[in-house]
Amino acid sequence: MDKTLFQMCQIDRGMTMKGWAVKTLVVFIALATLNDLKAKEIRIGFVDVNRVLKEYRDLQNAKNQLNSFVSQWQAQLDSVKHIIDSMKSAYEQEKPMLSDEAKLQKEQEIQQKEEEYKGLWNSIWGPNGQFERKKREIVQPFVRKVDSVITDLAKSLKYDLVLDVSSGVVLYGNTEDDFTDLVIQELNKEYLVAIDTTSIAKPKVAVFPLKEDENARAVNLGTRLQGFIASALENSPRIDLISTATVNDALQREAGPTMEIVDVGLCLRVARTIGADYFVFGEVNKSGEDVLFRLKLYSVKDGRQLQEETGQSADRDVDLMIQAGDAARRLIARQEF
Repeated sequence: MDKTLFQMCQIDRGMTMKGWAVKTLVVFIALATLNDLKAKEIRIGFVDVNRVLKEYRDLQNAKNQLNSFVSQWQAQLDSVKHIIDSMKSAYEQEKPMLSDEAKLQKEQEIQQKEEEYKGLWNSIWGPNGQFERKKREIVQPFVRKVDSVITDLAKSLKYDLVLDVSSGVVLYGNTEDDFTDLVIQELNKEYLVAIDTTSIAKPKVAVFPLKEDENARAVNLGTRLQGFIASALENSPRIDLISTATVNDALQREAGPTMEIVDVGLCLRVARTIGADYFVFGEVNKSGEDVLFRLKLYSVKDGRQLQEETGQSADRDVDLMIQAGDAARRLIARQEF
């Protein structure tokens, strides 16, 4: 089920067998046309696009980000599949003792759950499903960047035509006209500058348990969401996340072991003691199986609320992890540090 970025980029750049055949034909037509013109010396450059895609570091980060979503989606599917298997196992054990009417009801319940699984699968992997949409959102901008850099370098190097060595079209070419290394250097130059810039002044961020209503407190939703939010932010290149263990230890020292009364003022005092520059706090309410939460980003310097994001989910860890993680990433992405 997991698709590699290399496969994705092949599809996006038309590197299927059909695409290869079309590109080959276009190349030979172009070469024949240019040869017939004889108006000037033709300069042909070469780029190993497959190597560029593998060594473009932002693109690899995009792959990792997309794969994290794939893992979450697969966990959702596995959860529903586990329920179906449990329902079937229980039905087989109870079947001898059930009436025909009860058997029919159990079989219909299993069938409904199987339809739910198929619907979920299609919503993820089907046409224009979550996978395709996320791929376009996360991966495609970097694929377009590769095209742009190759074009700009080809113009600056005065090449009339650029061939992709990895397509299999080129059987021989002068290595002096292979500017693959230049493409990779240009792409990764921006990545390295970003790393250098963020490493100078990375803000420290603390994530606190959310304030709970009575129903949310009964199932420990505030702390559960704290963990999901921290997990989503721990690899963010924009911030330095303070561990939840450090946050909760300081919170217990300030509020007591039960941490029953947690508000913005308390979070602000604790954030200052642990050296945070910003902190995430909010509230969560639960009604039946529906969970509503609001995340807020605060400045430790003056206590001001800077950003806010809301989310809704069923009370299932997989759903909470996805919804809270998305909201947390949006919260940080909107803030100019």
